[in-house]
Amino acid sequence: CIGLTSVTIPGNVATIGERAFKDCRKLTSVTIDNGVMTIGNEAFSNSVLTSITIPNSVTTIENSAFAYCRSLTSVTIGNGVTSIGSYAFSGCGKLTSVHISDLEAWCNISFEVGDSNPLYSAHHLYMNGNEITNLVIPNSVKSIKQLAFYNCTGLTAVTIPNNVTSIGDFAFSGCDIPVVISKIENPFDISENMFSDNTYNNATLYVPRGTIDKYKSTEGWKKFALIEEKEYEPNVVLGDVNNDGIVDISDYIGVANHILGNTPEGFNEAAADVNNDGAIDISDYIGVANIILTGKP
Repeated sequence: CIGLTSVTIPGNVATIGERAFKDCRKLTSVTIDNGVMTIGNEAFSNSVLTSITIPNSVTTIENSAFAYCRSLTSVTIGNGVTSIGSYAFSGCGKLTSVHISDLEAWCNISFEVGDSNPLYSAHHLYMNGNEITNLVIPNSVKSIKQLAFYNCTGLTAVTIPNNVTSIGDFAFSGCDIPVVISKIENPFDISENMFSDNTYNNATLYVPRGTIDKYKSTEGWKKFALIEEKEYEPNVVLGDVNNDGIVDISDYIGVANHILGNTPEGFNEAAADVNNDGAIDISDYIGVANIILTGKP
């Protein structure tokens, strides 16, 4: 493939075979059509791709599939991916962004090792075009797989819902997260390497009212230096007034419109009342801005 610069893989190809386009030094563009299910070992390794979009039909990305794609800057991972093999994105030093459209699907991916996850190099995760800084795990998630947010240094806050029953090793390692909110009422043991040492030592862990003693005696959680109790309404994420699982500029605008009398459809008043005083006003507007910037009101 000495002169190959672009290629389209049609949907009737179930598997892109091992080393199919390895060492294609001029291959800058690949289109993978929906229908492809597996990307084989080293399939595109050591090519010069600048971006890649994995369609929803793909379930497996095998070992070293995109290793040493040194020009790769952006990766989009489809909702169907459940397994990414060892070193799949190793040596991709120019990666700056990973794009997804479903957080539940992302939490369900089995990453074999650290650089199976493109976040290892990219550090920044985007959902539907917006960077995730205040990460709110959806209530539908039961398990967060190992390495799910490894090295995602763009995070400023994480909220874990009560429905989560397991969290894998290194899930939030490599990130210095100032605010961790756990709504888990009966905390289970977690690995001591689930969060970075800086997070354990410097972050505030907020837990439901009446559970602080449980957290202080549960493996992993008890490693947090600062644990505080807080009252939480079930399934309400403060600031997420449009109920999309992210607190961002659209929520900030939504609160402003509500205050001005132009309440958006589906507006969540419980989420908008950030200071819990029973009214939605300028202080809540400022509170949402603070959540976006710092992870807390």
